[in-house]
Amino acid sequence: MSSVRVTPWQDGDPAPNELVEGIKARRPNGELIGIDRVLLRSFPLATGWNGLLGRVRAEFDLKLEYRELIMCRVAVLNRAEFEWGA
Repeated sequence: MSSVRVTPWQDGDPAPNELVEGIKARRPNGELIGIDRVLLRSFPLATGWNGLLGRVRAEFDLKLEYRELIMCRVAVLNRAEFEWGA
C-alpha cells in the first residue's frame, strides 16, 4: 500500500470565504488546525465535516467529556494522529 500525502491548504489558496470563516468560528481560538487545512483541499468534504462536527460539539445532548471521547476514539480507529493531537 502506498502512502499518499495531501498538501494542506495554505492562507491565500482559493477557498470560499464563508467556508473558511465557518471553520474558524468553530475553533476555540479561531485558527485553522491541520485537519482543517487538509479538508479544505475538498470544499464539499470540508463543508460536510464542519457541519457534522459543529453539530456534534454544539447540539448533542451528551456531556462534553463523552463527545470528546467519541471523537478521540474515531481518531484512534482511523490512525488520525493530527486529530488526536488536536
